[in-house]
Amino acid sequence: MSTFRSLTSRASMALAEAGLIALLAVALVGGTAVMAAPKNGGRSSVSATVVPSCNPCAAGTVVQFTGSGYDASQGKAVLDISGAITSTAVYADGTINFDWPYFGQPGSYVVKVFQDGRGHKLVLKAETTVAVE
Repeated sequence: MSTFRSLTSRASMALAEAGLIALLAVALVGGTAVMAAPKNGGRSSVSATVVPSCNPCAAGTVVQFTGSGYDASQGKAVLDISGAITSTAVYADGTINFDWPYFGQPGSYVVKVFQDGRGHKLVLKAETTVAVE
């Protein structure tokens, strides 16, 4: 009986992980709005920014990113840096500030910043591309 439970537990864990990955993928692909919509349904003229400290940057450089225009009440923003998913704090004034030390190889890296929108769906708030030489 314990072998059955172990297999069932492993299968459940694998399904949960697959579901989480699928949910993140759908949320990241689905969110493309860069303008924040106000609660009244109209368009807002306020958009968020994300700006690297260098562009182009030397390979191996720690790049500092700053930005503004984020919803401070959420306390955080989700980052997708060429497929690496993490988060950063959003300060009380709606700004972000984080370092990224993982640009080791030359190429172009897309940096996207998301926050929760209606229905807890991730909404793209800002995006930039960093050239690494």
